[in-house]
Amino acid sequence: MKVSKKELYLLLALLGIGIAVCAWQFGFKRINEDTAELQADTEVLQNQIKQYSAVKDNIELYQKGIEDASNKIAGILREFPVDVLPEDAIMLGREFEKSNDDTYITSVATGTAYNVFIATSHTVEETTVPISYSLFKNTNAIAYSTSYSGLKDMFEHVYDHNNRMSIDNFSVSYDPETGILMGTTTVDMYYVTGTDKQYTQQNLSGVSVGTDNIFGTLE
Repeated sequence: MKVSKKELYLLLALLGIGIAVCAWQFGFKRINEDTAELQADTEVLQNQIKQYSAVKDNIELYQKGIEDASNKIAGILREFPVDVLPEDAIMLGREFEKSNDDTYITSVATGTAYNVFIATSHTVEETTVPISYSLFKNTNAIAYSTSYSGLKDMFEHVYDHNNRMSIDNFSVSYDPETGILMGTTTVDMYYVTGTDKQYTQQNLSGVSVGTDNIFGTLE
């Protein structure tokens, strides 16, 4: 079969169109898609570079902020002992008596500590050891007889104490014949575990071991 030049030119033109379509479908279109994806990745990297540059430019400010926060946390932790034992509540009663001559402790009912809050640090690097602090509260009921000034001194002693504690509640009755206040105050004593502090033993030199009259109020 003889093909004329015109038909040959037509076939070549169709072949060229087919090659162009294939090139667009499998070449140029894919290149455009890859280019768009590359541009998106580039924008993400550029934003990350901007963030890192901002951190680098303010590194001293961030380090100062971390140092201030660490010092603040350390200052707060200094206000909490690492444990609260029954003798701590008993000695607190002794401190109430020493704060005012009108105050006499009649009994101390020590409670059981329970966990209030747990704080755990986030691990930034694999070598970072996570830190966990646990806050506990120990509730103790202290019964006493005192005067009005003695009651105020007792409350001030709680809130000015070196160790963190608070008054949960109190009840007081007044004896009009003697002018004495009889009452019970519930004191919450707090402590934090997870620090490197050591428990400080109470000095019991003023209390005879085995005595039935701990506070010296009985004749």
